[in-house]
Amino acid sequence: MIWQFARKLKQYYEKHEHIHVEVYVQCMVSLNGRPYKQFIDPAINIAEQPWKMFAHSDWILPYSDY
Repeated sequence: MIWQFARKLKQYYEKHEHIHVEVYVQCMVSLNGRPYKQFIDPAINIAEQPWKMFAHSDWILPYSDY
């Protein structure tokens, strides 16, 4: 849903406001009470990323406790 919302923002502003939009996400997650970690790479413009239905997207960071 984060990727979809980023795409909607980009499409809306380019259509109605005629400006180029880039979307960078700061998203943290925690699993079963573990410390919060980055979920999405904040350096990547996800509005420009293609959707890979059955493959890993590079902008989604791995979750590990190491």
